[in-house]
Amino acid sequence: GVALLATLALVVPSTRSSSSQNRYLSKERAHNVARGFRCRRHGLERNSGISQYRFLARLRGGNGGETENADINKQSRERVKLLKAVRKEGGKKGQDLVGMAEMGGMEFFCTSLDQCDGDFDLMLESLQAMNKEVNPAMLESVGGAGGVGKMLFSAGLEKLAMLAHVPADKTDKISAEKWMQYVAEQTGLDAIVVTGSNETVAMGQVPLNASINAYPLKVKDNAIPHAIAYLKSQGVFPERDDESSDIVYGDDDFPDEDDDGEDGIDRTVKDLEKLQAIGS
Repeated sequence: GVALLATLALVVPSTRSSSSQNRYLSKERAHNVARGFRCRRHGLERNSGISQYRFLARLRGGNGGETENADINKQSRERVKLLKAVRKEGGKKGQDLVGMAEMGGMEFFCTSLDQCDGDFDLMLESLQAMNKEVNPAMLESVGGAGGVGKMLFSAGLEKLAMLAHVPADKTDKISAEKWMQYVAEQTGLDAIVVTGSNETVAMGQVPLNASINAYPLKVKDNAIPHAIAYLKSQGVFPERDDESSDIVYGDDDFPDEDDDGEDGIDRTVKDLEKLQAIGS
């Protein structure tokens, strides 16, 4: 009986009325249009050769036979997200530096980057965001620090990365390469200045050496004072003898020895208010 019903279903014409059949076809067309929209939204073409199975599997989060492509797409999305965070941090720090320069008359600063993880490519992205001209049409001002000299520090798992930028009109006061060379020499620990550094841009790094507890975060805390000492020796950083002065040589770049990362308070703001010298 079941087989007979199945056979009849194949050979007997549909008993739908013309109007109901049209409604059925309209629903089918609407479904196809919606499916085509989802294809376009996910960067796919209806006739791109991607099977419906793979397309639906991708929508559901499965691999659909394209695990490798999915991994690549995920990595690309993560990279885009990271770059966004790096540029955002750079833009905000740029405004902090400009504010401190205008308020205190400072021309050179040291600051650390939290998002770059010791990656020079990311540090360059952050530097570009810092130096980017302020767009007056934006609600929140970012960047604008192209005229400020700065040395950036980023501690990763394998190394401490350092990046110095000195505007061309300030190289008569400070050379980025000499500044970096001094910091590398004073820090020791196999610190090197990257080949190709010059008077406007210089890069240096200090590799991890766990055998002597030379971890990048710890090395950073020692390197920043050397960077400031060089600025002092060149007469471009204020000398203050009074310990009660609001000039302090660190923010999150100089965590207290007993501070284990306390409570998530943004010390960037807190210490900028105290020192009027180091933007971070």
